[in-house]
Amino acid sequence: MVLKVHYFDAANRGEPIRLALAISGIKFEDVRIPREDWAAKKAANIYPMNQVPVLEFEDGTMVSQSGAILRYVGSLNPSAGLYPTDILQRLRVDEMLGIVTDVRGKIVPTMRMSDEAEKAAARKELTTTTLPFYFERIEKIMGEHKFSAGDNLTIADLDLVGVIDWLSSGVLDGIPADLVNGYPKLLNLRKLVHDIPAVALWKQKREVVSQ
Repeated sequence: MVLKVHYFDAANRGEPIRLALAISGIKFEDVRIPREDWAAKKAANIYPMNQVPVLEFEDGTMVSQSGAILRYVGSLNPSAGLYPTDILQRLRVDEMLGIVTDVRGKIVPTMRMSDEAEKAAARKELTTTTLPFYFERIEKIMGEHKFSAGDNLTIADLDLVGVIDWLSSGVLDGIPADLVNGYPKLLNLRKLVHDIPAVALWKQKREVVSQ
């Protein structure tokens, strides 16, 4: 079974899916959509909900929704442990995935603001109040664990680190790239994920080693 992951030539919602496949040792086709082609693809109704990421199967069937795709690919190789079979552990993973979705949901509306003063005020609120609220509570949930949902790496960590990488990239005007530096558990989690050999290989060469 050869899967295709359709997303832009960017990280954000697509990269956790790519990394889950890479860590699981599942080779896939990485379909990167140029931004300038997106309007035409939407007009052609190629994708189920006219949005990406989308997972495509060998028979051409396509599935949308990043959370559903991430859970699916995280389940493909149980030995990788990315989406636990234990229902209580899975609950903790789903909890953290929901929190990460909430964080994204606070940031994304500011990207649609055309009024610069309104955007600046919203980004200031994110920086001083909203994001610290979430980061403090995520670290509290982590407790003494290295990972966001327990003792082992899961898809929740990949999703959370994806947001941390996004915030740390400096592409969001008004949100300091070093905002996460005040949260040592999140910084350590980011390093743990980046240091995984399969992750490093993917980021450097976009290669997957089959397990």
